[in-house]
Amino acid sequence: MTTDQLKSYHSEKTNSLCPGHPEIEHDGIEVTTGPLGQGVANSVGLAMATKQLASIYNRPGYDVVDNMTWCMIGDACLQEGIGMEAVSLAGHWKLNNLCIIYDNNQITCDGTVDVACSEDVNAKMRAYGWNVLEIYDGDSNIAGIVTALVHARTSNKPTFINIRTVIGFGSKVAGNAKAHGAALGAPDVANIKRSFNLDPKENFVIPDTVYDFFKDVAVRGEELELKWNTLIQGYSKDYPELSHEFKLRASGKMVDDWTKFIPSKEELPTAPTSSRKSAGIVCNKLAANLNTLLVGTADLTPSVFMDWKDKVDFQSVRFHLKMQSLLIANIKNSPNSALRANRMETTPVGLYTTESVSMQWQVSPMD
Repeated sequence: MTTDQLKSYHSEKTNSLCPGHPEIEHDGIEVTTGPLGQGVANSVGLAMATKQLASIYNRPGYDVVDNMTWCMIGDACLQEGIGMEAVSLAGHWKLNNLCIIYDNNQITCDGTVDVACSEDVNAKMRAYGWNVLEIYDGDSNIAGIVTALVHARTSNKPTFINIRTVIGFGSKVAGNAKAHGAALGAPDVANIKRSFNLDPKENFVIPDTVYDFFKDVAVRGEELELKWNTLIQGYSKDYPELSHEFKLRASGKMVDDWTKFIPSKEELPTAPTSSRKSAGIVCNKLAANLNTLLVGTADLTPSVFMDWKDKVDFQSVRFHLKMQSLLIANIKNSPNSALRANRMETTPVGLYTTESVSMQWQVSPMD
């Protein structure tokens, strides 16, 4: 966002372009996460989509999809049931392309976290099957954080990085619930600026040292994009059919002839039939023939008639979900929403199709 847009935060104007939560109307934001915990479920959906895409389209020498999904959360996100349901599934599925970065300042609006929650978060995450890393001095240990992020890329499990921080760092109310949502006030803001060698009289000023630190980002991004586009060019020559389908999915489109798999009128029952059975008659045939569908039935496979020939659970075209309907909706929201390629990474992030009737996950056994 631009500095002028940031100035509009908490503005009374209805057309303010600085939302308190990420929204897809802004370039670079692919999912509107909504209430606490849903972003965790969305991140699991993105990691699932990446695994599905990689299993179908990657070939020797052509890792066209190999990116990580990074999810930043706070204390309250871990207290939401939907977030923990998603965490449980990510650990069960061994989504090692997912990393949660926990800003652990132990403060909520009501006070310290322990007024309502006293659980051992690290033990819980390990029990869910996650790789857990801890950083005790997150306000200053940049090297430690970077090392943890690099380690997350090599794990055979999803990674949970527990970073201890101090809320309101540098202010008079540091470590206090007052720093959670209330304005610090002009005098305290001025003192914070002085402590970090900034001019207390200046507002919305970004020092040149910050620009200097990030000045190579655009250049590196362009280089990564060129490298990936070159990879896709070679991939298109060696695997033209796969490349064609991959590009369709990247643009949010189904394969050209997908309608031919819809059963004809003559193949449909003439007697009164329940909608769930009718859906199964149609969707089974689609799922058996289309890579673009990922199917989850939440312990109701026989009841909803999603049981086609030669299906393979998890590794191929169907995944088992626990009985959590809201979680399913949020996990599905991510792959269905994230269509744009993040070319600052080496590969597209969260490419999927919005035209799918259901979802299908075709994943090879985890490394």
